[in-house]
Amino acid sequence: MKLGGDAGFSVLELIVALGIAAGLLVVVAASLPRPAADAGADAAAIVAFVSEARSSAILSGTAAVLAIGSNSMTIGGKRIQWTDDLSVATSTKDPAAEYRLILYPDGSYSGATLYVRSPTATRAITGVYRSNPTDG
Repeated sequence: MKLGGDAGFSVLELIVALGIAAGLLVVVAASLPRPAADAGADAAAIVAFVSEARSSAILSGTAAVLAIGSNSMTIGGKRIQWTDDLSVATSTKDPAAEYRLILYPDGSYSGATLYVRSPTATRAITGVYRSNPTDG
């Protein structure tokens, strides 16, 4: 049996091999599909946006119009968008393409309860109404 200094790998060879393996892992990880956006976080952001818009109308003392589209909501110069996984509607049935709610300075608003629906849950944003809305 011969014991020589040529057996095994040098430290430099091991470092180079580990560097190549790490580079391949980065390339593979970057090509994997990303998980879907967190619908719960988007729903919470929508609820917060409506709450902030209502507070703004109360503090300014003027009515404001909240425009709700199929995947976005706008009031004044502020806008929030959400993924296609979510829908916002004024009834438990299918959402309309676009509609508007008026937020009044006394904290009430026109319209019905807003429903934020994700694939796993539905969250209601209730309010004080100026009229007698009907939830369809």
